[in-house]
Amino acid sequence: MNAKPVTRTGFIMLELAVALFVVGVLVILAAGTITEYARTRDHYAWREAATWAAEAQLQRLLAGAPRDSRPPSGSLPNEITLAQHAAPGQGPWTGFDLITVTATVTREHHKPIHESARFYLPRPEVTP
Repeated sequence: MNAKPVTRTGFIMLELAVALFVVGVLVILAAGTITEYARTRDHYAWREAATWAAEAQLQRLLAGAPRDSRPPSGSLPNEITLAQHAAPGQGPWTGFDLITVTATVTREHHKPIHESARFYLPRPEVTP
C-alpha cells in the first residue's frame, strides 16, 4: 500500500497567535506615538495662539488704543490672559517706551505657556 502524505494548507494556531501578538505590539507602539503627537500639536497650537494674542495687542496699541485698554471681550479664549509692561527707552530710544505684552495660556493639568511681544512706542505726552 502506498500511503500518500497528507499536506495541509493554511495556518496553524501557533502562527496565528504569533501574528496577533506582533500586530498587538505594533498597535500599542502606534497609539503611544499618536498620543504624543496630539499633545505636541496641541501645545504648539496654544503657543501660537498666545503669540497672536500678544502681537494683536501690540497692533491695537500701535493703532492708537489707550495703553491701559484691554482687548474687546470675547476676542480671546478664556485660557489666555494678557499683561503689559512699559519701560522707558534708553540711548537712541529716549522719548519712547518699550512696551512688552505677555500672553499666558493657563490650562488645567498643563504647564503655563508664556509668549511675549515687544515694540517701541512714542511716549505719550503729559499735559499739565
